[in-house]
Amino acid sequence: MDVDDPLLVDDPAAFLAAHRGTDWAFRSRRGLEVLRYDQVWRFLTDRRLVPDVADLLAINGLGETAPGATGLSGMLSVHGRDHARLRGAAAAWFAPARVEEWRPFIRETCRELLGNPAPGTVIDLVTALCVPLPGLVFTKMVGAPAADAARLCAWSDSLLKVFLQDPAHRDEIIEAGQGLEAYVLSLLEERRANPGDDLLSAMLGRHEAGALTDEELIGVAAELLSASTDNTASQLGVTLMHTLADPARWQQLSAEPALAAGAAVEAERLTPRVGYINRKALTDAVIDGLAVPAGTWVRCSVLSGHHDETVFGDPLTFDPGRADQRRSLVFGGGPHYCIGAGLAQVEIEEALLYLTERYPGLRPAGPPGWIQSEVLMSLVSLPVRIPEEIHA
Repeated sequence: MDVDDPLLVDDPAAFLAAHRGTDWAFRSRRGLEVLRYDQVWRFLTDRRLVPDVADLLAINGLGETAPGATGLSGMLSVHGRDHARLRGAAAAWFAPARVEEWRPFIRETCRELLGNPAPGTVIDLVTALCVPLPGLVFTKMVGAPAADAARLCAWSDSLLKVFLQDPAHRDEIIEAGQGLEAYVLSLLEERRANPGDDLLSAMLGRHEAGALTDEELIGVAAELLSASTDNTASQLGVTLMHTLADPARWQQLSAEPALAAGAAVEAERLTPRVGYINRKALTDAVIDGLAVPAGTWVRCSVLSGHHDETVFGDPLTFDPGRADQRRSLVFGGGPHYCIGAGLAQVEIEEALLYLTERYPGLRPAGPPGWIQSEVLMSLVSLPVRIPEEIHA
């Protein structure tokens, strides 16, 4: 696969489709490219393939920096028992039953963010709802002031640029990493003095019991804070973009709230926030008959897998009631499956439910502003016009 082909930049979905039609895996200068849904899932869940944070940081020129050191102390940097131990420090807070308890808070936060705009008013759902919501949920979870949510969102946006693997973003990532680390340290000190019923207090308890080192406590806390906002904000925006694109679809969701969960998953399938997930082979492996030598970088293409014609009928059509829906690849798989996936899904569902119930006649007020590459999809604007009919 020639990954320097301009088509990969201009139209990544078309480029990947052309290759996916002939085989499920290719070699490139980046390593191994895996393109079909079933194989992407098998590679993501195979314990012999893991994230390699040290290599990723080195590519971005961050290996010797303080943010780089923090990045090597989190869940993505360790495997096996150490990974399970670090993940266990926060896992209870992301268990399905606990995540479900957040629905009323998320719904009320949506109401407060949008307020009571008058009929005919044009608002941008990205800036009014999608961006601030995840930060406000997470600051509540860690017991931080709601006023800090905007800073966390900005740091998250900068830190995620590490996945672009472009040293041009090095200074921005370092500045964000330093800001986040200082913030985490101050928040942990405040929690030591005033523990409460929050995620950071629970992690401090694990630290005091000897289950986390000082560096691990900071690394996991920073990892959770930095990963909790930007991805959810973009995926929420994409879900709203697709559901608002067809008035009949929006009306159907207004009448059938049970379709909200399917709409969220379908939006992730059609337009995933994360275009691919990198893994590296720890040992020699053979997967689906393909030899994968130790040290091989594997690029598991979420975008390609979600458009796989052998799995999804009419894969470029948005269908929230899709009969052949499969598990989303956007959150990864295996031991490194995104710990906050359930919370992100609930945030997206509740925001969609709130909007369809309150504004059944909501319509776009112009085209959305969005950017999609092979790496990340970013929604930058979603203008809508408040309808005459507003439900309480």
